[in-house]
Amino acid sequence: MTAVHIKAFRGQIPRVSERLLKPSNAARALNCKITAGSLDPLSGIGRVYDANIPLETIYRYRATRSGSFTDNWLTWSEHVDVVPSPNANDPYGRIYFTSDDFEPRMSSYDLAIASAPYPTAWYALGTAAPTTAPTVSHTGGSSTTESRSYVYTFVTSFGEESPPSPPSSLYTSHLTATWNISGMQTAPPNSGTVTGATVISTDIVRVTLNTVFGIAQYDTLTFAGVTGMTSLNGSFRVESVDTATNRVTVALTTTQTYVSGGTWTRNAPFNTTGMVKRIYRTVGTGGSFLYVGEVPVATTTFADTVLAADLGEVLPTADSSPPPKNLTSLISLPNGCLAGIAGNELCFSDPYMPYSWPIRNRYAFSGVGVSAIAASNSVIVLTETFPILYTGSDPEAMSGSTLETYAPCVSKRGVVDIGSGAIYPSFDGLWLVSTQQVQCITRKLYRE
Repeated sequence: MTAVHIKAFRGQIPRVSERLLKPSNAARALNCKITAGSLDPLSGIGRVYDANIPLETIYRYRATRSGSFTDNWLTWSEHVDVVPSPNANDPYGRIYFTSDDFEPRMSSYDLAIASAPYPTAWYALGTAAPTTAPTVSHTGGSSTTESRSYVYTFVTSFGEESPPSPPSSLYTSHLTATWNISGMQTAPPNSGTVTGATVISTDIVRVTLNTVFGIAQYDTLTFAGVTGMTSLNGSFRVESVDTATNRVTVALTTTQTYVSGGTWTRNAPFNTTGMVKRIYRTVGTGGSFLYVGEVPVATTTFADTVLAADLGEVLPTADSSPPPKNLTSLISLPNGCLAGIAGNELCFSDPYMPYSWPIRNRYAFSGVGVSAIAASNSVIVLTETFPILYTGSDPEAMSGSTLETYAPCVSKRGVVDIGSGAIYPSFDGLWLVSTQQVQCITRKLYRE
């Protein structure tokens, strides 16, 4: 009897004709292990979690709560990028995630693992700034006078602080006077009513709301209960916002006419439960705003009798901003920053403040960004043309340079992070990019 002796089993060689293959190479190698030279089947598939939704993204969510370790799977029907909190031993077990289909979001252990499918709920990442300046009056006091200006911020139950309100006018009175602050806004709403809707082009509808406070371009809203223009009932991404008329535009092709009624709800609500307002003031006509006190978010007045010597910290979010609502490709860096792409800008959060994304931490580049990759403290931006490298440890002082190799990324979902760089698909094969090189690694294996 003739024996067939093969010393080692190897994989496929796609560019070699089957008749020219060596005996140890395979014409087809499917569902088998070939790395050790033996021919072993892959392990069977085990059931770990039933998502019960169409899946595009899964994320293994590990959190330690009260000394116990939990392990769960988060699932989305969109392509989502997820990063854990950069803060050490985060007591809330927070995660942050972005997608091309919705605004940046965050969740905590209690929110995400309340009931399946996970995540159960989430909040918008960042909090809208107050838009109304406080008004100030003063009574009593004597002796030396002082000039002051006031601002206030919203602060969530997680300690995440919004940018400040516009400053009040400059007021002068006695140091020992009672300074009465009023006219402060309450929390930005997560829902409201629709008062009108008009077709303004073949695929754009302008919707009039009771308020647009806290709503920004690229937020997602759900409309319900609209009569007449019933095709508006559903979830839409905001194309533009007009704060003067309380109007937003959404992409919708319809021939229907609005009759009456309707409500709107934010798909990613602000975290307003337990929210407070912090009040800050200047000392004299210049300098920084210093902490005075705080009140519940529903309280619109505050009586300031605090002496200058008893004021607290400097306002930490004086030049902060929420993240851009079209932020995608979220990554985490060793310096405590989060980073992502918004259009043709690479954006960084402040270190260990994932809710604060100042304008000073944003860098415009040429072309359209596809994906961002962390490489130590550097970030590589894959675009539709040339990769771009940003280096530095301070998000305020990143240095950008174009890697002069034409290697466009054709699929964000095809990008694989390998630690110091990435492998990604281009029009002519798989490319390897790192801080040191850009090269096509399949040029010798596949024809263009």
